[in-house]
Amino acid sequence: MNFFRNYYLGKRKSYIEKRNLKKIVVIFFLGTMLISNFIFIQNQKNQFDFSNKKLINEKEFIKEINPLLPRISDDPIELQDPFTKNFSNIWDNFRINFTSDLTDYDIPTYIRGKDSGSTTVDNGVYSLDNLLLYNSLLDFNYGQQETFEAYSKLKTTPLWYENDTGKYEYGFVGTIDGTTGDITDNNRYLIDNVMPMFLLVGDGTEYLDGITYNGANATNSLEESFLLVNSTQFFNVSDNGFLDFNSTSSGSIYQMKSNFYTILAYYQIYRNWEYIQSGNFNIDDVYDTANSVMETFIEKMWDNENKGFYKSARTKWEVNDISEDVLKFLDVNALGILALLDYWIENEEMNTNSLYFKNATLLYNIIDHNLWNSSSGAYQHAEKKGWAGLGGDQYKKFDLESNALMMSACLKLFEVTGNFTYYNRSRDIYKTFEDDMFDSTNNAYISSLNPVNPHLNLTSNLRVIETYLKAFDIYNSTVLDAEFNITDTADYIFNQDAINLTCDYKFEKTIIPGINITRYNNITGGVITYVFRYPNETIIDDVITYDITGNTTNLIYPITDVLPVDDGYTITIKANSTDFGVAFAYKTFNVISGLILIDIVGDEEINEVDKFYQGQTRDINITIESWYNYNLTLNVTLEGFGVIKYTVMNLNFVNNTPDILVELNISALSSAVNGSRTLSITFKNGTVLYLEIAIDIIISDALTYSNLIYNKDIVPGNSIQVSLELLNYLPNNNQSLNLTFTGEFVVGQKLFTYTLDESEVRTISTSVSVSSNIDVDSFEITMEILKGSTVIKSAILTVNILSKFEIVSINYPEKVVQGVPAKLILIIKNNQENLHEFTLKINGDKIDTNLEELISGENRIEVEVLPTFNPYEIGYKKFHIELEDKDDEVIVEDYFESEIQLSTINLLLFYVLPITIPIGIILYSKNKEIKMKLLRR
Repeated sequence: MNFFRNYYLGKRKSYIEKRNLKKIVVIFFLGTMLISNFIFIQNQKNQFDFSNKKLINEKEFIKEINPLLPRISDDPIELQDPFTKNFSNIWDNFRINFTSDLTDYDIPTYIRGKDSGSTTVDNGVYSLDNLLLYNSLLDFNYGQQETFEAYSKLKTTPLWYENDTGKYEYGFVGTIDGTTGDITDNNRYLIDNVMPMFLLVGDGTEYLDGITYNGANATNSLEESFLLVNSTQFFNVSDNGFLDFNSTSSGSIYQMKSNFYTILAYYQIYRNWEYIQSGNFNIDDVYDTANSVMETFIEKMWDNENKGFYKSARTKWEVNDISEDVLKFLDVNALGILALLDYWIENEEMNTNSLYFKNATLLYNIIDHNLWNSSSGAYQHAEKKGWAGLGGDQYKKFDLESNALMMSACLKLFEVTGNFTYYNRSRDIYKTFEDDMFDSTNNAYISSLNPVNPHLNLTSNLRVIETYLKAFDIYNSTVLDAEFNITDTADYIFNQDAINLTCDYKFEKTIIPGINITRYNNITGGVITYVFRYPNETIIDDVITYDITGNTTNLIYPITDVLPVDDGYTITIKANSTDFGVAFAYKTFNVISGLILIDIVGDEEINEVDKFYQGQTRDINITIESWYNYNLTLNVTLEGFGVIKYTVMNLNFVNNTPDILVELNISALSSAVNGSRTLSITFKNGTVLYLEIAIDIIISDALTYSNLIYNKDIVPGNSIQVSLELLNYLPNNNQSLNLTFTGEFVVGQKLFTYTLDESEVRTISTSVSVSSNIDVDSFEITMEILKGSTVIKSAILTVNILSKFEIVSINYPEKVVQGVPAKLILIIKNNQENLHEFTLKINGDKIDTNLEELISGENRIEVEVLPTFNPYEIGYKKFHIELEDKDDEVIVEDYFESEIQLSTINLLLFYVLPITIPIGIILYSKNKEIKMKLLRR
């Protein structure tokens, strides 16, 4: 038993010792590899250094860039109309006094009503009011982007209802409490949910898909609104009409007021489809539904006997004859006129024989005949089915909102017909609003007259503002056409011609693209004003003003010699009237002399006079044409700096004669200073200037030089070689000159004398010696050409100083291995003209080279350089190069650097073996000791 136990223990101990030996061997080889890798990494460090690399995370910051702030217009015309003058004050009133107590939302909300003493009479926050605000009062200042932001924020308030249980379970509710925010009317009314269509489409000035806020865009919001209204929540397919709200608990209710608003919204979407381009409904859905429902209205809700639209109906368009259903309300029928006109415009190409157009104009006449009160200047709110006999203050009153809608209908009728009867009626309503219904203390309109209701109702006020914006548009739809009586360039001859300017001040409105309604002769009582200005924009004379009495206004304005000959005179024309906005026109005209320059010819067969040499004489012929229809005698005078003055008297232009030739003989003064000059040739009658001809000439020196060439780079002590051409331009005289070169380093005074014959061109060459002791990088030499003591030409010669020798390039490997010679190539430039002995030293050691002397110009030196003998020298090493002359003076030196890499032999001999041999000896001794122990056992 002990034998087996001792045998097992002996075998186990032997196994453990062998395992330990294997571990030692593995550690040895791992250590060797680690050391080798460490040395390799150190050698490659500069090649693979990522210590300066880092990843940069840039954050993007997004902020709201369109806060709901009113935009300020810089156009002064917008501040002159009568309709928007109170907008700022009205907004201040509602912003300050009608703001609700609900402050937990991103947008303020507004209550509906207060009395004249600022006591709240209706604390409800209505969806209609808070949407209509941005389509009326704030529409004047807000763009579509700001409006969409406001709409989106309103959807974050309790006014917006949304339930995930049904497909179309969303929309604006009727009312919430202005203090608590609790919903007080949870019906989703048609008018509230049609309002976003007006709001989002606007004037169609921008593509809705590009108007975004908080991840939503206006196109999606418009689709949301349209699909809701067009769903069974509101649209009854069988009756072909829109329910007043999304409930059938009291039967299907069709209110014509909200139905007309829906039709108007659909037509607005149709007109602006270019900017919508929805993918969830198409233009045919809009167009066909609007047309079909309008046709149903004519069939079901139009009173064929008494004319006009009923107020409301029940299921199957049943009208209760003993209820308010059959009453003729002003607001309903005003909207009916607008809807009839939209149908007529979009479907019948504005054919005046259309039933819809005839019904619209007939309806206006009936309303005007039965509901208009001339003494009060307003329309009654409602009448019986037959348009007469209805009692009760609630019907007899002159309601603010319904009159505002009727004013819109009048404006639309004028817009599409040009009949000023409609426009004048709209102005009557406007006058009543401003004179009798505007509470200037509170800056708001009261609710009604007859009897007076002084309450300030937000809805009614916003409807007035909505109408005023339409009136503002029409008020400014004026143009002023102005045309001269000539079709070509507006050139007028003074003392002969007169401006005949015809102006038309007219109303012009585009209803739909391609159809313009223009009326010329109905804007009466206006004033037209003319302001003439010189080309420098100063006013010529007093302002000319005429009354506009007919279709056109003519201005006859004589052109006299009071106006100097010039281009760019302007006429600013302004027309305005009481009922329409200002229109401007701008015309430009030129005042001409009537004498036309035909040609200028010199004596050298050229078509221009350009160059004179000092003392030169030339003949100039000028051809002039006269456009005058009478005889004209003028003085001709020529003046010019540096030329002789000539005067030609009594030049006669005879009516209907050919062109007149003016001959001038001009000599440049021999003393004239060279440069550009202008000759002025004037044609005058007394002090009146008829024509001035400006001739640009250049006076040049008669003696000059060209083609100056010299060597710009020299070594001190060398000469500068100079070559140039001397030119004598005088054709009849020779000229003598002196040529000098002066400068700080010029050796001696260099003076040369030459004489040039008539028109001679001579090339000369000379040399200028310079000092051998120059301590600057460059210097200047002045060259002068003199006639006598007068300098007529000079030039500065800039000379660069070169060193005697320079190293052009050093070529040596960027990386070399220990103990392995590498080739060094030097390009040395000898800037001197003779040979030069030299010695090359690198790091103080003399090196044998392939050259003994440096010739003039570039020299190539090639030598073998051993980087190092030291096996432990690795990394970057700097080498110092010196070239010495025969006197051991350094003539040029430079440095270069190379990386010394560890050779494989040195790695093994001086790094690996010094480590591995001791380790091997230790392992051998240890192994021998282990064997001895095993033998003892």
